[in-house]
Amino acid sequence: HTFTRILRDTDVKGVPAAVQGGDRALLHGAVEVYCSAYLSRSLTKLTDAVTSLFAAQGDRRNSSTSPAGAAEVAKMLEKMREELEAVSSDDRLCGLVAKGLSKSLFLLAEKTEYQMATGPDARQVAGGCNLQQQRNLHLCITLQEVQHNISEVLPHIPSTAADSIKPSLTKLSEVVTECLQPLLRAAGDRIESFLVKMHEEDFGSERNTVSSSNGSSKYMEEMLSVVAMFQKEFVTRLTPHGAVDMTGPFQLAAGLLRELACRIIEGFVRHAALLRPVSENGKLRLAKDMAELELSVGQNVFPVDQLGATYRALRAFRPLLFLETAQVPTSPLRQELPVSVVLHHLYTRAPAELVSPHVRAGLTATQYSLWLDQHTETEIRRGIRGTLAAYAQNAKAAHKEISPVHNIMLDLIDSAAN
Repeated sequence: HTFTRILRDTDVKGVPAAVQGGDRALLHGAVEVYCSAYLSRSLTKLTDAVTSLFAAQGDRRNSSTSPAGAAEVAKMLEKMREELEAVSSDDRLCGLVAKGLSKSLFLLAEKTEYQMATGPDARQVAGGCNLQQQRNLHLCITLQEVQHNISEVLPHIPSTAADSIKPSLTKLSEVVTECLQPLLRAAGDRIESFLVKMHEEDFGSERNTVSSSNGSSKYMEEMLSVVAMFQKEFVTRLTPHGAVDMTGPFQLAAGLLRELACRIIEGFVRHAALLRPVSENGKLRLAKDMAELELSVGQNVFPVDQLGATYRALRAFRPLLFLETAQVPTSPLRQELPVSVVLHHLYTRAPAELVSPHVRAGLTATQYSLWLDQHTETEIRRGIRGTLAAYAQNAKAAHKEISPVHNIMLDLIDSAAN
């Protein structure tokens, strides 16, 4: 820092510089022992600031002791900023201090990872948020706050110093993701377990077969209850400032909630497309279910209008239900939906002899949904083409007329392949 100031203060036109050529390297070498002592002291300050967060917990995994509060986290962040600001005018020294800061952030990630509870209790979503989960979510909030605050400092320090810190910030994100993903995956599994119950209800009758108290389909009423409980017990702890925000300090958690919201809506569209048969009354029920799903996911998980293609697919599927079959191939709604969704829906307009792919394969709707997750659109269309070929062969053998739906579906597959 002193050398930089000397160079700056003696930079006078026509006057030889106070430090010339290799002199600066020699001067650095002369004070290297003091520099090393300074860096050692800086690293000690940074690591002490990190370890102080965990002093009360004694480094015990699954501990019931409350993790560090906001004041302790703020104190640690202030110490980190102070160490960087003290050397911000000297690129070389700032880069060396930044390496120490990076080490302390890796230490924070390591200690937090060790503190986090694992196992079935840390992933359960059937009941309320238990103490282990509350602790995990608090630790995730802390890591995100640290990552956000340090990230805001990076543009104001030399790029080499910033590059030294970035890998440790990535590690903080990885620890948060590794903790939250199993929990949100379990939530998605539980919610989907209620979605698939739509296949147990009668959407083919023209009579009103709704048995829930508010006029909703029974599976939807149950699923909305699960989503509301998840929001109350978990989402509120993931977003301590209230609204889910993709630009604030908790954008990593928000991104994972966005993935969950997409999974719920995509799962609904998928299973609704597989329903068979669907009467006009059944279509009206599905439309009502869609509206309630959209409202619930938007209020309890993630704003649906920020879900892009997933939200557009939900909005497109509703009017698709009410199109005449002959209108489907040329409808602009098709552009917002995967071809496989449109094809699956068309089975409900076909004769019973055109067997749905999962029925032909002897799979339940849940098993077929898992199969769809593991295969590409091309592979899905290939399976659908197989049912069309089998239907056409049987119809010809029985001297029956082939349904127009068959030809529409075949044209859609051919056009998607081109």
